[in-house]
Amino acid sequence: MEVKGTKLMIASPHPLYRALTNPAVLMQTMPGLKKLQSQGLGSYAAEMEMGVSSIRGRYHGILHIQETRPPEAYRLSLNGRGPAGTIQMVMEVGLEPQGSATALHYLGKASMEGKVAGLGQKLLDGVAHLVLTQFFSGIQEYLHGHPPS
Repeated sequence: MEVKGTKLMIASPHPLYRALTNPAVLMQTMPGLKKLQSQGLGSYAAEMEMGVSSIRGRYHGILHIQETRPPEAYRLSLNGRGPAGTIQMVMEVGLEPQGSATALHYLGKASMEGKVAGLGQKLLDGVAHLVLTQFFSGIQEYLHGHPPS
């Protein structure tokens, strides 16, 4: 499955980059993220709870923030296992200044095994879009002094 898009964020690249790569901010803004514990240099033990359709349940895995080039780009990878199977994801994130805003470009690939792999592409695309939309809204609120509830 491929996930890609661009989101215009009302913030300059430096604070946006800091927010996107800060584990404490990710805990506040990533839907379903229950735990993010440092394992050293950009690696985190992660626990996420999904409440959507057949992928409902708690997933455990490792999240890596790699190839960091502040405030321009980084790579995010995630390997997780849960009740519906395993998920591996790699996402490239790039930030491009646009006046007082920043274009956030993302391109990712995810592979799944188990029951989750048997779900329809439209359902998986919909879940990914929902999670990303909520995450970007949470980041935007955080940057403007209104932490997400």
